[in-house]
Amino acid sequence: MQYLATFLLTAFTNVAAFFMKFVTRRFAIGLAVVTVFIAMTAIFAAALHGMVAAAMSAMSTHMLLVGFTSLIPSNFEVCVGIYFAARITDWAYSLNKDILRMYLGGI
Repeated sequence: MQYLATFLLTAFTNVAAFFMKFVTRRFAIGLAVVTVFIAMTAIFAAALHGMVAAAMSAMSTHMLLVGFTSLIPSNFEVCVGIYFAARITDWAYSLNKDILRMYLGGI
């Protein structure tokens, strides 16, 4: 049993060291940022979906419900999510451009 545990620990250590050679700090930070943006977008879309569903269930009369659904398309949450994702992407691009300008001396 001791030899098996030693073998598995050595194999895990070697595999982890192999992957750590390729995973740099920049890659880890980039992966974390992408994960955070995906999570924020998913939470935002779920919140919008919940708000629209709550507004739909709170309406009492049928005619008001029909009027409200005629104004908002069925993919409203997706459209607003894409809009805000585009705004965040534009902000990140402008920020990176400004940082490059600052470091490269006014390009």
